Amino acid sequence: MHISAQMMAGNAGDLVLIGKDVGITAQDSVYLIESEENRYAILPKLQESSENAPGEWNEYDITVEGDIIEFTVNGTIQNRGIDATKIKGSIAIQSEGGPMQFRNITLLEL
Repeated sequence: MHISAQMMAGNAGDLVLIGKDVGITAQDSVYLIESEENRYAILPKLQESSENAPGEWNEYDITVEGDIIEFTVNGTIQNRGIDATKIKGSIAIQSEGGPMQFRNITLLEL
């Protein structure tokens, strides 16, 4: 059960809810996963893609302050939610289906 920041090319900035009882309020709507059978929801990014061309570096800032989550891709706010139900837990980086490179990963306590 968690909230994910999508990094897949073309979708960076999508907010993904996974697992029963995971929820957030975004764009004046409340999203809540109520069952394990339908355990997945994607909240699309707010703007057109702000990603750089394939092969170029992107900057992805993920900020969690209390129950507020915000995703910024290359300086453009792509998603923001409040009243997040899952605000504590592990931080993980995952690549699905292909290689991905990371550099300058920084964690700051707010």
